[in-house]
Amino acid sequence: MRKFFNLALATAFICGASVFTSCSSDDNNEEKENIVGNLTPELLAGLWVTDNTVNGAEDDVSWTRVVEDYQFNADGTGYYECYQLDGEDFVKATAIRDNDSLHFTIDGYTVTITGDKNNMKQTLAYTDGRLTVQGKVIKKATAEQQTLVDQLYAEWSGANSSSSEIGYIECSWDGTKVVKTPRTETKFSDRNLANRVLESAGSFNYIWLHQGTFYVDGKLNIDGYLYIEMGSRVNLILCDGCELKVKGIVVQGRSTTDGTISTLRIYGQDKGTGRLIIDNPGSGRPGIGPYGEDLADIEIHGGVITAKGAPGCAGIGGGYHDNGSYYSAISIYNGTIDAQGGDAAAGIGSSVYADGGVIYIYGGDVTAQGGNYNSSARCYGGAGIGGSNRHNASSVRIYGGNVKATGGTDAAGIGAGENAPNGEGKINIYGGTVTAQGADYAAGIGGGDGVRPGPINISGGTVYAYAGKNGAGIGGGEGGESGDITITGGTVRAYGDRYSNGSSNKGYGAGIGSGQAASVNTIIIKGGDVQAYGGEDGAGIGTGEEYGSDIISGTIEIHGGKVFAQGKGYGAGIGAGEDATFGVLGISGGRVDAHAGSDCGPWSGGIGAYHSEHEDGCHIGWAGWERIYIGACMRLWTYSPNVGHIENVHYTENWWNFVHQRPQVAFGECNHVDGAYDITNCPYCHSYTLQLK
Repeated sequence: MRKFFNLALATAFICGASVFTSCSSDDNNEEKENIVGNLTPELLAGLWVTDNTVNGAEDDVSWTRVVEDYQFNADGTGYYECYQLDGEDFVKATAIRDNDSLHFTIDGYTVTITGDKNNMKQTLAYTDGRLTVQGKVIKKATAEQQTLVDQLYAEWSGANSSSSEIGYIECSWDGTKVVKTPRTETKFSDRNLANRVLESAGSFNYIWLHQGTFYVDGKLNIDGYLYIEMGSRVNLILCDGCELKVKGIVVQGRSTTDGTISTLRIYGQDKGTGRLIIDNPGSGRPGIGPYGEDLADIEIHGGVITAKGAPGCAGIGGGYHDNGSYYSAISIYNGTIDAQGGDAAAGIGSSVYADGGVIYIYGGDVTAQGGNYNSSARCYGGAGIGGSNRHNASSVRIYGGNVKATGGTDAAGIGAGENAPNGEGKINIYGGTVTAQGADYAAGIGGGDGVRPGPINISGGTVYAYAGKNGAGIGGGEGGESGDITITGGTVRAYGDRYSNGSSNKGYGAGIGSGQAASVNTIIIKGGDVQAYGGEDGAGIGTGEEYGSDIISGTIEIHGGKVFAQGKGYGAGIGAGEDATFGVLGISGGRVDAHAGSDCGPWSGGIGAYHSEHEDGCHIGWAGWERIYIGACMRLWTYSPNVGHIENVHYTENWWNFVHQRPQVAFGECNHVDGAYDITNCPYCHSYTLQLK
């Protein structure tokens, strides 16, 4: 038999495109086999073949013979092959000898086959040694047919091998670091995207990729899309030095037969220089992600990837669908990734059509830019990483890598876009170097304009969070509460007073806490090296400026770590911004340095609140019915010899309680014991007891 396999004739195999239905035949000379009882997998096990002579033409390609075979194993697995020949020359073939590529069940004399490809579900009837489906008759292979099928497979494999293997790097996470493992795959020429041919579908061109490993080893500019079929698991290798330019990669989502979620894995080679460029997706399409379906998984193991989404769609993540089009997980292990969201969508994460799943970043150099305001749809921006306008990612988890995220109009760098639901979308940072810049009215890490973020937890890494105007560095956007913030480790720098380029943002949010005109929920610091700088009239840790709203600094607990908090203007170091109400502060451990803003006046203190109707400055415990608990080495830095206003739980407006001390005042000793600290030498007030706890 001559070795001939003309891939230029087609991209999708006709056998594979409608598997189990491509041919019809009957054979009236079958040997009958009587089975007592039901058909069993053991009796079905083996190779079944139909070998048909077909005349005619389809898609202007003529053939005269189709050989199909089904391998059934006793454990309910198997595979399917189809060879189309014109005489002895291959025209098309589907031949993947993977015992997990189909599954079957038996009910009486009915065999139900489910494959890994869209619409690959067929019901075959067993009668007298035959399997039949839609007029096609399949029977157990004879020794000659077994030899024929093996020969066809060998000829096809040989014709498709331009070289024996292709290498790539697969990455994984071992709990502490990214592990890179060299892998190899058999290198078939039909798996080279340069040999695939675009087919037309309406006004779009596309290449269907079903189940297996494909590669790019040169420069390839495709005026169309790669489509990952429903339920497929596709690997794409970007060979060193290659460049693949394509409109988009659409991952079609779950199989309609068995619910398998489609997975796209993108790999690089040793040098990681292979490039993938996506910059012109059509309407409703992400750069990489689902369109019209849901629950696609995307993994990036290497390469240099640039991905831009269409308006409303993520660079990497969600696309369009009436009922929501979203990913279940995006995992980035390595590579250089630059993702830009279309208008109102996230750079990496959600589209404007649905909430997203989980985003895992383990390594690599990741840059993400959220989409901006869309005037025609009147939609504001999406986060660099996380949610879009109106929709959240369920979770962002950063374990390592060098991550830079910038929010689109009114959106956070990492977290929520504008108009997203309050309190949704978790953010967890375990490691890596993370730089997040919020757009104006949004937090660096946390909420978009008016949005209270979901829980924010930082336990490691080096984190730089820059607010946009009136947002918090970490926490809420303008008018957005802080959410619940917990810091247990890492190096954290949070700025409510400047952009990442160092220029002033002229905003009124806190360094860590809430944006302007919003309250704090809970802030807990248990460890790490934390520095927080408030914006104009905002606290370093606490609330932003009150701005006519009845806001409170909530509950702030410091149990460990090294904490430096700098208020600005009329903002306290720890507590409330200008005219906001001080809540509850508990300090049980760690080293805490709190600096009030320079405008607090002669009675400025590092913790508490400032009220413009009084001339005393930033007060300690001004709320009147709340308390400050201090049980660690605590230093308050002041701009005058006076600490400021100290209120006990029974605040009386007619009496002022001041402490006359040096500019640096220590409450208790670093190794103090529980008890009371008597404040004396107060020339204008009664004596006061500050509880040590």
